[in-house]
Amino acid sequence: MELVSENYKTFCSMIINACDSGSILCACIVFYYYDNDVAWLLRIVWYIAMVASVLYMILIPESPRWQFMQDCNSKEGIKNMNYIAWFNGSKFRVPEDATMD
Repeated sequence: MELVSENYKTFCSMIINACDSGSILCACIVFYYYDNDVAWLLRIVWYIAMVASVLYMILIPESPRWQFMQDCNSKEGIKNMNYIAWFNGSKFRVPEDATMD
């Protein structure tokens, strides 16, 4: 949720919850009306989760909070904070030579 601006956090949470509960609803409908065999559905879910995990690792930057917990003066953390600010459309940036406590 760090990458989401304040205006859209509620909307993004709603979408995440809807997708999460929607997958259970789809599974229930499939099991009730189509087939009781779970193996093919679990295989599809596993592949989707694997692709989503790989995309998450590639596209999402590490949390600046975690980086500052590892090293108080993390240049990479400042870079990621500025990227998140840019992504959210904020005009505020952290100077590269800032010191975090």
